[in-house]
Amino acid sequence: MDANDYQQSAARTLIMDPDTTFTNDELAIMLAALELGAKVGAVLELLKKGICHRHGYDRYAMIELLTAVVDTATNLATHQSPRQQYQLSGNEQMLIWCALGLGGEAGEVMDTISKLPDIAYHGNDLIKEQGDVAWYLAALCTLIGVPMSDVMQANIQKLAKRFPEGWGSEASKARVDTL
Repeated sequence: MDANDYQQSAARTLIMDPDTTFTNDELAIMLAALELGAKVGAVLELLKKGICHRHGYDRYAMIELLTAVVDTATNLATHQSPRQQYQLSGNEQMLIWCALGLGGEAGEVMDTISKLPDIAYHGNDLIKEQGDVAWYLAALCTLIGVPMSDVMQANIQKLAKRFPEGWGSEASKARVDTL
């Protein structure tokens, strides 16, 4: 199955317009959760680049990011009705829904992998969770009207520009696209 066939098949179970409109309070909570997810993603990115890419682990940057995560989580946990009124289309609401789903499923992938070295036992779980991640990626593509293959091609082009000689720790530190 190619990416566009998958996207079309996945769209069969995509709600293109929510069957109910989210309340202003619900939207505020979901947007705050997305902000929290973005901050956790920044923590993971710092770890990936610092350790896996060998850029060096920056303890102070990590403390700063984790403080932002705690502050955002506290704001979410102590949520009060927002003063702002959200006027979001059904499509925009579905983008939020799918972004939350993608973050949740990415967390499931991480949880499954965190069970190493027992991954053989959890291998089927990993396949299922990766499928859920793929579904949300396809859903987001559908909601913005872009073929999934275009997203995949754009990513390959970005990586070719970023790492013209292929990836390596040194290439990551001296990325061509950031000079």
